[in-house]
Amino acid sequence: METNIYYSLSGNGEETLVIIPGNIGASDIEFSYLIQNVPDHLRIVTFHLRGLGRSKPPQTREYPLDFYYKDADDCAAIMESLGFEKYSVLGFCDGGVSAMILAAKYPTRVQKLILLATRSYNTEKELAILNQLKNVESDFDPKVLKDYVKVYGDIVTVQQCFTSYLNTHSILLRNAQGLCQSELSKIQSPTLILHGENDPITPVIHAHYQRENIPRSQLYIIPGGRHFIHHQFPDKFVKFLQAYLLQDTVIRWETI
Repeated sequence: METNIYYSLSGNGEETLVIIPGNIGASDIEFSYLIQNVPDHLRIVTFHLRGLGRSKPPQTREYPLDFYYKDADDCAAIMESLGFEKYSVLGFCDGGVSAMILAAKYPTRVQKLILLATRSYNTEKELAILNQLKNVESDFDPKVLKDYVKVYGDIVTVQQCFTSYLNTHSILLRNAQGLCQSELSKIQSPTLILHGENDPITPVIHAHYQRENIPRSQLYIIPGGRHFIHHQFPDKFVKFLQAYLLQDTVIRWETI
């Protein structure tokens, strides 16, 4: 089945960043503040994951066991179709898993990799944390749920997709099938791991694991940061991103 992946471009700078959203998100909506405040000299590509928003068919998001790899390939295909031979990648939450796969699989294309609140493996503990969010209407942050409804159209569909996502992760864990651990050592691009110290969804231990296993990586822990750092500190996040992508500088969060 042929899928039309919806994408959008913001800014007209010479440096290009593509954003891979979380598992049921759309990067233009999840990162709306950044899209509305694109730094000079930066161009941003966002897209809707297949089965979400305007990326149809399928009509609803599906989660086969290799969905992270499919999302990585979709991202690469979008950038190739737009004529971008080299670009940086920002992966948020589950999008970070696909971003690591993308960087490992297409090392000559990814200039810089930014991992925001992401993980690279699952255990019973991680699955238990995710299951605490299984009822999207009562367990999701209201603002985040509102954003998701913009993509899906209604809460029922959001719930259907998130339940399917949880079921797939249960199978992956039962099969002892990892997420992307085998790819970490293959990543060649400079990698910035950005993580909130108080992230309740993806514990900070995941960021330390990535730092230990990805060559040329550096870790920055956001003081007081939670999962949606780009919502919690929107202006600081944009300035931090700008310094890293355009000036190759990791500035102190407290000074922004």
